[in-house]
Amino acid sequence: MLSTIKKGLFALVCLLALVILVFNSFLVEPALKFGLSRLQTTTGTQSSFMGVSGNLLTGKLSVQQLKLKREVEGRNAFDLEIANLVIDLGLLRIFEPEWRFDSLVMAGVRGKFVAMPRTEGQSGVLRGSNLFSVGKLHVSHAEITHENLRDGGAREPITLEVKGLEVEEYRSRWSLYDLLFHSQLTGTLDGQPFQVRRQ
Repeated sequence: MLSTIKKGLFALVCLLALVILVFNSFLVEPALKFGLSRLQTTTGTQSSFMGVSGNLLTGKLSVQQLKLKREVEGRNAFDLEIANLVIDLGLLRIFEPEWRFDSLVMAGVRGKFVAMPRTEGQSGVLRGSNLFSVGKLHVSHAEITHENLRDGGAREPITLEVKGLEVEEYRSRWSLYDLLFHSQLTGTLDGQPFQVRRQ
């Protein structure tokens, strides 16, 4: 009798594991699309990706060939491609006003960023719907061209190459401060090497 109960429990556990596996595999991509659609709604950022894998129960996703593009009047513009992005985000956190990522790991980042003139009355401060924080941010092999169209016209673009960036606590509200004082950064700026060490 006891042996039959054990076999029944084992079969039930196997069935539940199979259901969870199927549930996870079918919903990973829709979950990412939901998050990206929310990103477009709040920031005007268009996106696409080639592939995604991960586990919704743990909140870990790996995204391949993620493209992000924004061309919205009065907002800074960018056109970026990330070869590989690994996200660690609690599933229920996507419903919170300010997203909290446990970690973000980006490798192979290419593209451009354009600082656009601000429209009248625009403060340049991030609103609540655009705020996020990252427990551990890691970026490697990134090359970004920066073009400044503010303050009276175009300037010569500059190219930032990031060989390695590590930030223990990154907050979009205080992004410049965290990048300067809470990071380890090595790279080049228009071919000139530089290094930032964590304080």
